[in-house]
Amino acid sequence: MYVGIDIGTGSLKAVLGLKTGIYTISEKYTEEMFTPGHHKVEYFKQSLLSFFNNISKHAKSVGETIDGIGLCGHGPSILLVGDTGSVFTDIITWQDGSAFQQADELRTIIKGFSKDGTSFEAKLLKLFTERKNLFRTEIKAMYPKDYVIYLLTGSMIMDFSTASTLAFFNTDIRKFDTFSTGIPTEIFPEVVESWDKAGQTNTKFSRDCGLSDNISVVAGGIDAWSESIGAGAIENGMMVDGTGTSTCITCCKKIDSSAMSHIIPERSLVIETMSSTGASISWLMNILNKDLTELSQIDRFDPLPIIYLPYLDGERSPVWDERSSASFTGLNSDTNSDDLIKSVLQGIAFGTKQCIQLVGKSSDSFEHGIRAVGGGAKNKALLQYKANITGIKYIVMKETDAAPLGAMILASYGCGAGTVSELTTQWVKSDYEISPDNMFTDIWEELFTVYKDQYIQLKDANHSLFEIKNKLEKYAT
Repeated sequence: MYVGIDIGTGSLKAVLGLKTGIYTISEKYTEEMFTPGHHKVEYFKQSLLSFFNNISKHAKSVGETIDGIGLCGHGPSILLVGDTGSVFTDIITWQDGSAFQQADELRTIIKGFSKDGTSFEAKLLKLFTERKNLFRTEIKAMYPKDYVIYLLTGSMIMDFSTASTLAFFNTDIRKFDTFSTGIPTEIFPEVVESWDKAGQTNTKFSRDCGLSDNISVVAGGIDAWSESIGAGAIENGMMVDGTGTSTCITCCKKIDSSAMSHIIPERSLVIETMSSTGASISWLMNILNKDLTELSQIDRFDPLPIIYLPYLDGERSPVWDERSSASFTGLNSDTNSDDLIKSVLQGIAFGTKQCIQLVGKSSDSFEHGIRAVGGGAKNKALLQYKANITGIKYIVMKETDAAPLGAMILASYGCGAGTVSELTTQWVKSDYEISPDNMFTDIWEELFTVYKDQYIQLKDANHSLFEIKNKLEKYAT
């Protein structure tokens, strides 16, 4: 039996590949773990212990042994870990954009750097600026997923696919370069392939988790990369819409120097990420005191002359700008709560179309549809808006928790259980399709044109408001 684990920002999820089929386990983190943009490591470890023990118990209850574990997780998130297991920071998650000044600095240091304060590089520079004494040989900067690998195996690694996303990593010579920042390159762990065995379970922590020794742990990768495998998008041009709190639009490519390295051999990945899609829906429904199940009652998908820009916590795609913010344009005295809900769904769909256009350049895959996974794949109203606005068929996958499924497939591949193609054919299945309604195609295009202009029109105002917000926070402290 192989196990795939997704280290999420709100919960832990696992897919177990049993002889009888797929079995899923999930566990939400405790509220004590959270501070804004941060996870407290001790509470995180407690959740891991409980979670892995549940996995171990289930494996024993069905008479199966765990042969391999694959992991994926959220990013760009970071923590500093010592070689004796000491942890020197919280987990600073991708939702923390406080390193915006360091991002500005990196844009002057590194040619072509366009990321914002949520990026791994900016977070690392901020830590180096504020806590330089921690940048010693025995301390490593790690993604949360790699910290879990360390807890289970004692190995300090970073997978090549993840490293290839960093401006500090030269993929041609496979070495780190921090330019003139002064950050010592020793802060980075050893880089291995995503399908390599990072180590085997043999630590006190792994035993406390109920795991036997000598279980192979495969290096894995970032959750969106793994999600694309769990959706079965392993051939050139196949596209995936993975929506939860955020949305990742991915497109699998043959080896392409202009794209990012994939977590499987001989493939690259193009990806665009919207930060606050599912988060926008939850935010609005909470404000309106409405239950999310009410979305299933939407039965009309007519265009609305209201533009919602879903940059609730800044944005990463199609622009990377932590100073941007959400907005409604076109509200009037006739606007009601249903209009607001539909405009949010519509706005998310417009943003999705932008990202699809970016990742799908030169792709002939649109006729084959887009594979939908994640919690958003269960939101039929949102999927219908996306299909109508993009004009592309949406294919909902049977296992919507595709990230841990992809991690399980990668673990199976890394341990020699089959080829990637054989394993995806075995484990990945589609459920149903949602076809576009082309009645309002011209109106959707007009609204999309207005939508695309909103960021540019509001950019200066949003940046000014961002600076004022920071000044007000200083008064509060």
